[in-house]
Amino acid sequence: MRTTALPSMLEVLTRNYNFSNENARFFELATVYHPTSPDTLPNEKPMLTLGAYGDSDFYSLKGLCEAVLRLAGVKGYTFRRCTENPTFHPGRCAEVLDKDGNVLGVFGQAHPLTAKNYGVSIPLYLAELSLGAIFALHGPDKHFTPLPKFPSVSRDFSFVCAEEIEVGAISSCMARAGGALVESVSLFDIYRGEKLGANMKSVSMRVILRAPDRTLTVEEADKVSRKILGAMEHQLGITLRS
Repeated sequence: MRTTALPSMLEVLTRNYNFSNENARFFELATVYHPTSPDTLPNEKPMLTLGAYGDSDFYSLKGLCEAVLRLAGVKGYTFRRCTENPTFHPGRCAEVLDKDGNVLGVFGQAHPLTAKNYGVSIPLYLAELSLGAIFALHGPDKHFTPLPKFPSVSRDFSFVCAEEIEVGAISSCMARAGGALVESVSLFDIYRGEKLGANMKSVSMRVILRAPDRTLTVEEADKVSRKILGAMEHQLGITLRS
């Protein structure tokens, strides 16, 4: 009885790679078995496994995981860097956590040695999400939300920060600082180079602001931007890229 469904997904990806399919995306609903004690039956856990290569990357896979969580109505989830899972690339792997810090799943690029063992020379991307844990966090029934009546305002920020600071921490800090006027926060670029220095990176984020009852003024948008910049500097020690 298998404890993970990732090997079978790797076999599916390998088969399609050997058939010269340039792009592939698959999912599997599977049951895995976790042993408890010698005298009791193992725990059965339903899992959703995702696999992709070709036109997919770490961030597109992250987007698929977020789509699953949104459809399930899960709120307050976060992402945390994961470097200890031997199946995954240590620098391109993350865990999905609920608001209490419990692990809902893991996703990222398969470790190059893992892909090599399957005879694949291109990056493979995998995710494994616990459906049982996700269903337990299922939100209320969805309600219709009318389209916004007022236009949005976007602000782009490029920050210089240490390599170990995660994008998820930056996004969460910006959303909290901006408050109710923040509609979304998204990453659109990461840059690394000699000019930034060793173990440093530039992270570019886009914030969408919108008020439900009026068109935001430039002054209001600038005020929110100042709050975001202040929170970034005081809470994470991050400043704008010059």
